[in-house]
Amino acid sequence: MIYDDELYTIKIDTVGEWQGDECFSVYVKERDEHVKIEIWDYDTLYRYPYLFEIMYQKILKSKSIYSVWDIFLNHKEIANNELRILDIGAGSGLAGQYIRSISSPQILHGLDILESARTSCLRDYPKIYDEYHVINLQKMQSHEKNLLKSKNFNCITIISSSGGSDDDPDYHDVELQEYQEIIDIINNSGYIVFNIREYELRGQVEIKKLLGKYCTLINETVYPHRQLLNGSIVNNKALIYRISK
Repeated sequence: MIYDDELYTIKIDTVGEWQGDECFSVYVKERDEHVKIEIWDYDTLYRYPYLFEIMYQKILKSKSIYSVWDIFLNHKEIANNELRILDIGAGSGLAGQYIRSISSPQILHGLDILESARTSCLRDYPKIYDEYHVINLQKMQSHEKNLLKSKNFNCITIISSSGGSDDDPDYHDVELQEYQEIIDIINNSGYIVFNIREYELRGQVEIKKLLGKYCTLINETVYPHRQLLNGSIVNNKALIYRISK
């Protein structure tokens, strides 16, 4: 047993050597239910109240939400109360919750590919986002794109779903094609804020090349992303681009 509270008892099934290898047995006390969950099985994690937060924040000690946003706040030129933010890969709302706690954006919207993420957020943190969109950026319809463009976002954050996973297949990641859509959505004086692995995959290099055509890189910082259950620490890079279309 590695975690126990009034909601869950959580035990390790598989430690693994890489991100995504971890597997847990979870006893859901209210339902008297036992479930085995792989750490990237987001649909299942979102099914249970606050379970995603417990797994990533309390057990795996993930720091990306805090580190990436803190780095951005130290480099941006837009005032806190002028930020119009689209949080991509919003999940259950943890990034949005932190953004709200340290800034006062004009608007804060969430976006995720999973309906289960939206359901989880509305259940656990219903007042975090002004609107929550369920959109597949790779298959985005014209009316969806027009809706997002109409919000005049000047900051798009992509934390812990930042893509380039050509040799690390996690279909939740935001990939190269979707970054082109992001560039089209954001206004001409905005920021794109995201993180990638410290040792970049081929797809991540391509993402940086694409952004270099439209944006100026204003910060690249290595920070500890989270711990693995084998005791090692995974580092990521926080990147901040300013649009220069």
